Amino acid sequence: MFDTFYKAIICIVFLLDVMLLLFSNGRMSKFFNSVFSIFLFICLVIPVVSLLKPDYAMSVSGLTNSENISIDYDFTNSLQEYIFQNNAKSIEEYASKHLNCKIAVQFNTKIVKEQCVVDNVVVELDNAVITDNAAHINLLEQIMSLVISTFNVKESQVKIYEKN
Repeated sequence: MFDTFYKAIICIVFLLDVMLLLFSNGRMSKFFNSVFSIFLFICLVIPVVSLLKPDYAMSVSGLTNSENISIDYDFTNSLQEYIFQNNAKSIEEYASKHLNCKIAVQFNTKIVKEQCVVDNVVVELDNAVITDNAAHINLLEQIMSLVISTFNVKESQVKIYEKN
C-alpha cells in the first residue's frame, strides 16, 4: 500500500518519538529534539523539491497518463434516466400544486455520443380548468416552458395533448 520510502519515514518518526519519550529530560532530550526537527524538515522539503523537477509526473492513486480509464456508460445512462424520471415527477407535482391541473409527463430517450438525452416529451393534460377567481393564464405556454427548461429540449420535441 505504501511505498518503502514512506514506510521507512513512518518507522523513523515512530522511533524518534519513542526516544523523545524515553529521554524526556537533560541533554539527550535536546539532542533528539534537534535531530527530530531536522528530520521532519527534510521530510517536508523532499516532496516540494520533487514537484519542482521538470520531468515530474504526478499520479493519482497509481493512475498515469499511459493508462486508459473506462466509463460504464450503462450505469451513467441509467442514472440519467432516473434523473429524467424525477424531473417528470417534479413537473407533474408543480402543475398540480401551482397550475391547478393534472398532467402526465412521458419522455423517450436516445443515446447520442454515448450520452443519454431526451428525444421527445409527451404531456397529457387532464382536468385543465381555470377557476372563476383565478387570474387568466396561458396554461399551455407555462407547461411548455417548464418542460423545455427542465428537459433541455426544443419546442418541436414537446407534444401537449388535452385529455377530455
